[in-house]
Amino acid sequence: MSAAFVNIINMNALKTPTIKSAKTITPKMKMLAVKAGIFILSATITIGDAIAPSNYAIAQRLKEKLSLTEIGWLEDDRNYVTHLSTTKPLCLAPPENKEIAALMDIGSVAFRSPLLFGGLAARKKLSCDSCHQNGDVNDEFFIKGLSDKPGHIDATNAVFSKTLEDNIYNPIPIPTLYGINDKQVFGTLSPTATKAEFVHQVIEQEFDGPKPNQRIFDGLMAYIDHFDTHCTQPTGTALRPSNDQDNKKINRSAESDFSHIQKAINTAYFEWQNGHINIADFILISARHELGLIYERYDRQSLSKPSKGLIKLSAQLEQMRSNIKPVLLLQKPVPTRTIDKQFTRWQKDAKKLSAKIKKGEARSYYRADQLEALLIEDE
Repeated sequence: MSAAFVNIINMNALKTPTIKSAKTITPKMKMLAVKAGIFILSATITIGDAIAPSNYAIAQRLKEKLSLTEIGWLEDDRNYVTHLSTTKPLCLAPPENKEIAALMDIGSVAFRSPLLFGGLAARKKLSCDSCHQNGDVNDEFFIKGLSDKPGHIDATNAVFSKTLEDNIYNPIPIPTLYGINDKQVFGTLSPTATKAEFVHQVIEQEFDGPKPNQRIFDGLMAYIDHFDTHCTQPTGTALRPSNDQDNKKINRSAESDFSHIQKAINTAYFEWQNGHINIADFILISARHELGLIYERYDRQSLSKPSKGLIKLSAQLEQMRSNIKPVLLLQKPVPTRTIDKQFTRWQKDAKKLSAKIKKGEARSYYRADQLEALLIEDE
């Protein structure tokens, strides 16, 4: 990825010898398993002898040709093409008022931001959305050494947490966040009495993140509170009937991802105007990360114009950050009109680029046919 975006650590697996019998697994063994890419199956650690050749071959071929962050948490024995080109639908209930709408806008950014987490989770660019795709279960999420099968993870480990290692290999299903408001207790291994306690526990203990800024946390909670099990498509067709949480996926969209970033920058501008400089800074950093995720899928010669445009927008965001930060550092502030002009210019440039993003999407790695084409190149 270009230096204009947040760097991504490549955690692709190294093959190691088989290690037998592991009902109790030490923190060191878990850490080595993740770093080495060992598959842990039931009570035995083994390398993936039973991986289906077709899917395994596809996975390795795509890994060689693509640098997508998301590949870092997919099992080799899966259909990469399908997963990388589809997603769970997002279903949100409308906000009750303008203040809740503003909080939900912050929460929408925070839910996709690695900045909430610390340690290895942050360096791997994990976010809430990594495990809970648009609030639902990411049933393809898999960390080698911590998952026994996709959609499960050992949450009590020393790999991501300094405090929760229990010396037991105990992966649990990743829960959906739809319907969370109907629960009486929250969490599986360490249940909490309130939803807020549970979210704090996930951020600060499971993934070693710092205690979130209160407004960012309130935004995240407002966003999670509004995951709606009954929302519908414009046609009235239910996307997520209450009795069917395993609804089908929809195609991923660069246009939708880019639109989310544009809205995020509007939110950053609003927060800056209202004196929430640290919130605006958080959003600008997170938006650069999201631009980088789009760039990964447009990083090819035939899409040089939108790729360069993404780099330009990311650089502009960093300049905007440098202009609002002096207030945080108690230094001489940059004139308000300068920052106003930067936000306005960014949105104008983004609007122009959005047309190129939309036009180029058919040739990007958002599309299944473009991912599949990689498998036959050079053959």
